[in-house]
Amino acid sequence: MPWRRCGLRQPPSGVTLVEVLVALVISALALMAGTKLFQVTTDSLFLAQLRGLALVCADNEVMRVRLDPARQELGRVESSCAQLDQRFLLESQVVNTPHQNFRRLEVRVVQPGSQAVLAERVAFLAVGF
Repeated sequence: MPWRRCGLRQPPSGVTLVEVLVALVISALALMAGTKLFQVTTDSLFLAQLRGLALVCADNEVMRVRLDPARQELGRVESSCAQLDQRFLLESQVVNTPHQNFRRLEVRVVQPGSQAVLAERVAFLAVGF
């Protein structure tokens, strides 16, 4: 019993410096983990919003092509779309299908400066009816 050697009748009360440092290290690790979790969640929500806006652009492009017979010709067209404060690049491609009365429309949406596809839509166009 080391406290009796020092001439104390009762054990010292309070916490030691080592215990305080261990508690601070554990608290710092927990706060860093919480901060990382918050960052990952925020990034995930931003990407989900971005993909949602890209899907709106893709759906709008499909409707534009369906409503404009001149755009239903075979080939590839690049255009842009703005939603909220974001700008997207659209790559539309009309290709033949095995059936002569239908064409396949593929729309890909990418963010400028990135080649990652945020959204993609495939639709079929009735031709010659």
